Amino acid sequence: MSIDKKNIVLIWDYDGTMTEHTCQTPMLSANMKSLQQKYGIINPDDYWESIDLHRSSGNQEVEYLQKILLDIKTKVLTRDGNSITEKDLQYFGSLVQMAPGIFEFLKEIKDKWSDKVNICIYVISIGMQNLILGSGIAEYVDDIYASKFTHRDYDDPKLDDTDLPINWIKKIVTSFGKTAPLIEIAKGKPASLNVKLSAKDYRFQYRDMIVIGDGYSDLSVFSYVRKKGGHVIGVYEKGNKDAFETSPQKIGYSIDYLLERDYTPNRTTAREIHKMIGEIVENKRCDFSPELLHMYRKGAIRDQETMEYVDIHIRECPYCSDIVTTSMMLPK
Repeated sequence: MSIDKKNIVLIWDYDGTMTEHTCQTPMLSANMKSLQQKYGIINPDDYWESIDLHRSSGNQEVEYLQKILLDIKTKVLTRDGNSITEKDLQYFGSLVQMAPGIFEFLKEIKDKWSDKVNICIYVISIGMQNLILGSGIAEYVDDIYASKFTHRDYDDPKLDDTDLPINWIKKIVTSFGKTAPLIEIAKGKPASLNVKLSAKDYRFQYRDMIVIGDGYSDLSVFSYVRKKGGHVIGVYEKGNKDAFETSPQKIGYSIDYLLERDYTPNRTTAREIHKMIGEIVENKRCDFSPELLHMYRKGAIRDQETMEYVDIHIRECPYCSDIVTTSMMLPK
């Protein structure tokens, strides 16, 4: 990464954004017989509903990880009848169906802009890091923040932890917890997470970030980045009219674009991301308060004088009049 160039950061969700289904789907599909016997479910998607039925902690994301760990430890989930290891999780991750064009796009976007800016790519997911690594996506991104399963003796230098049966959750990333790695990425150092820095001391500027996600788990990151002047794209399943119509309910209107989950180079979603990058490169932006614009979009401004102040600016500024609305691409 050249220190002389501007940095533009792409923050990606994983499940349903980079993939066509959850990262756990292949593992669940391979164990449907035992899952049916234990939970009475007949397809992988039913597994998540069974978590709702048995939820006790009130934190569904922690609950699902605990449930998967228990099912691994009790051999409801196995690989060919054997206890699941980290290597096995990566194997199941390699079977995940990726979104159209994702690998080609990630390679192309760094190459295309390399003369002008540094494109930095991060994944922040409430999914399982072991499964994500198996997909091969790590080759195209700078880092991955996600929940991690391992064996308690993972730090024993005498052992190859990837061959030990999974029996512990080493790290958990939740929906609201997604902002912590986001801030860590922006500041550049984990130790600076709770340290107040001036804007010039940040490694990356929020205004130069583009966040791409698909659902409830992304809302905290969407909102945080928009309030800081960044850009947000929501995606839905390609060609799925129902997914298009329900997306505003899932991800609200804290997005700049709602686009199909198809990153094939030269198609609409890829073009719009390149367009956003181009606007950042050329600094075709307004310095008006991004937090006020975000509050305006949410209908959260209560002071009448402030509301009139924002209204006047939006009427007079073509850039801000665009960013307080969401552009939606209909499914083809």
